[in-house]
Amino acid sequence: MMAKLGNLLLVLGTVVGALAAADSVKAYRRVDLAAAGDLSGEYLFHDVSAEDGALLGAADAPLTAELVATLVAAGVESVRVRRPARPFEPVAPGAAEGRVLFAPVRLAGRTERIGSGRILTPHLVARARAAGIDSLVLRGGAPLDLTRKPLDLPAMARLDEGIELPLEVGAGTYLDEERLAELTAEGIGTVDVKVPSSWNFADWTQRYSFLAAVLATLAGVALLRRASRADLAVPSGGDAAATAQGEDPRAVLERLVEETEALAGEVASMDATSLHAAVDALLAGPLYTLIEGRDVLRSRHGVRAAVAFMAPLAGAERQLNRAWSAAVDGAVEESRDCVGRALAPLREARAAYPPG
Repeated sequence: MMAKLGNLLLVLGTVVGALAAADSVKAYRRVDLAAAGDLSGEYLFHDVSAEDGALLGAADAPLTAELVATLVAAGVESVRVRRPARPFEPVAPGAAEGRVLFAPVRLAGRTERIGSGRILTPHLVARARAAGIDSLVLRGGAPLDLTRKPLDLPAMARLDEGIELPLEVGAGTYLDEERLAELTAEGIGTVDVKVPSSWNFADWTQRYSFLAAVLATLAGVALLRRASRADLAVPSGGDAAATAQGEDPRAVLERLVEETEALAGEVASMDATSLHAAVDALLAGPLYTLIEGRDVLRSRHGVRAAVAFMAPLAGAERQLNRAWSAAVDGAVEESRDCVGRALAPLREARAAYPPG
């Protein structure tokens, strides 16, 4: 029951946290007209209408004192404004290093070749129109009249013939020193760069939902850890076998090493049948007990100590399994060699067993 509740809290915390985080950065913020004070420099994010449907303020309209007074008189208590107020700002190239272009910049006197097969996009059409091109030939021979408005642009239309267009620095270009030198050499006085959006915890409408999701997630993790400890407190089959014999895991490991060393000293005189029986006793006895008790070991000593011990123990298990299989197949020499090769990882596991 505890594990189920923990899993449920984890799911709820993850879902609510993700939805709240998605709401943390928006293109607008809500302001209270009565308490906001001076709103000059802010722009409406959406149209604001009166109850009778009359338009009070259009989207992108600046929030002047007159417009604020009109909205308040109409009973509007709060509005959404753009965040940031303007997505770009004009700056001189000398002050734009490290910024990102908001809009493309055309470089006069320089052209670039747009090859045939290029997909025709609305931006490419706008560039062609600005360059004075009236028509384009699409793949398949169909002409496209650029003077028509609105233009019905076919989906995935491709150019059949290449065209020359003025070279431009695309929107989203990072303005490093080399790029700015290029713009300055072209005599460009200002460029529009993106304004980074600021983030304010107080503007995050879902902040309390996110905090509740974090708490639910932490509670779920705590419940799952508690349930895991409760499960480990119940001995597994291997651990119960060790307890019944009055042995702890370290004593079982010592017995495994001693019995394997004794077997390695006797294999030269053993046939396949006796080898199979001896190795089977190791696999089904002390080695099985240790492998089954790995969760208890991890709970007591931590993951790192458990891995340091279990890795060489797993190597010894592989060698003993090979010895068992070789004995079954009658490959006595191979079985004897595998028993000998199991000694080194067993001794390494004994050295790595955590103290205490």
